Amino acid sequence: MTTNAVKTQGTIVEIGTLVGTTAPGSDTFVVIGEVIGVDGPGGSADVIDATHFGSTFKEKLAGIPDEGQMTLRINLALEDVGQLECREARAAGAVRNVRVKFNSDADGNQMDFKALVLGINHSAQPNSKWDVTITLEITGGITWGDQA
Repeated sequence: MTTNAVKTQGTIVEIGTLVGTTAPGSDTFVVIGEVIGVDGPGGSADVIDATHFGSTFKEKLAGIPDEGQMTLRINLALEDVGQLECREARAAGAVRNVRVKFNSDADGNQMDFKALVLGINHSAQPNSKWDVTITLEITGGITWGDQA
């Protein structure tokens, strides 16, 4: 049986340069360079207890979905335009468009969402390089589509 797994090599993560509620199609994106890992998105929803006196078992409803966070692990590149854009977005507390392009020709090979750059954490060890973790807090939903 042949696998349809998507390779990570060639994945591109981009951040929009316009602030606010701009539609992704109207935004200008720059690549966040030297990404070495991605975690998320990791969405969930609260559980609403709808049990009442006539219930014979617990009854539950799903609350409003929250798409959660995406964490990027990157090599620090001081002149990378995408990394500079992330720093600017964090300092401004501004919502930005984020786009992830998967290395695939299949339908739905791109993810678009709006996010706050919540945190940028730098770390280093002897005889190594500077690592950076960027935490994106997703606001609203995620749209899956095809790369243009």
